[in-house]
Amino acid sequence: GKVFRNPTVVVMAVVYFLLKPTRYAILFWGPVIASDRLASDSFALAASLPAAFEAAGLVAPIAIGFVSDTLFRARRFPACVLSLLLLAVVLLLFGPLTRSGSTGGMLIAFFLIGFFLYGPDSMVSATAAVDFGTKKGAGSAAGFINGCGSFGQILGVALPGYLMVWFPGDDTTIMLFYGFSASALVASVLLIPLWNRVPPTPRVSS
Repeated sequence: GKVFRNPTVVVMAVVYFLLKPTRYAILFWGPVIASDRLASDSFALAASLPAAFEAAGLVAPIAIGFVSDTLFRARRFPACVLSLLLLAVVLLLFGPLTRSGSTGGMLIAFFLIGFFLYGPDSMVSATAAVDFGTKKGAGSAAGFINGCGSFGQILGVALPGYLMVWFPGDDTTIMLFYGFSASALVASVLLIPLWNRVPPTPRVSS
C-alpha cells in the first residue's frame, strides 16, 4: 500500500501511461502510416521501414542509462525529461520529415522517435521503478507502473484504427502525431519537479 501512495511512483505510472500509445501505435500501425506517407506504392517497403523504430529500441536504453549514470550521477529523471522533450519535437516534425515521401526521411523519423521514446520507457518502467520502489516494494512499483502503461497500450492499438475509419486522409496521421507530441510534452512536464530526486538511501542499522 505504501508503494502505491508514493508520489514519485504515481507520477511515473502516469508518465508511462502517456508514453504507451505512441509506442504501440507505431508497432501496430507503422506500416499503414508509412504507406500513407511514402511516394512508393510498395507495401513491402512500407512494412519494413518501421523496423528503424525497433532498431532504436536496442540502443536507446543503453544510451539513457549511460547518460543518467555518468552525466547526471545516477539521477534518473533529467535524462528522461530531455529525451521526452526531444521526442515531442520529433513527433511534431513527423509531417515535415516525411512530406517528401522519401525512404530516408521515413527511416530517420522512425529511428528518432524510437530512440527518444524507448530510453524513458525503459527507465521509468524498470530502473527508476526499482530505485524508487525501494528493496521492499520494487516489484509492486514496477507492476503498478507497467499496469498503468497497459491501459495506454490499448489506446495505442485501437485509437489509430478508429481515427482512420472516421476521418480518412493523410491529415489524420499528422493530427495523430500532434497528439502523441502533446502526450510526450505533458510527460516531460510531469517529471520536471522530480529532476533532482534520488532514490532513498536504506538506513543502516547499528
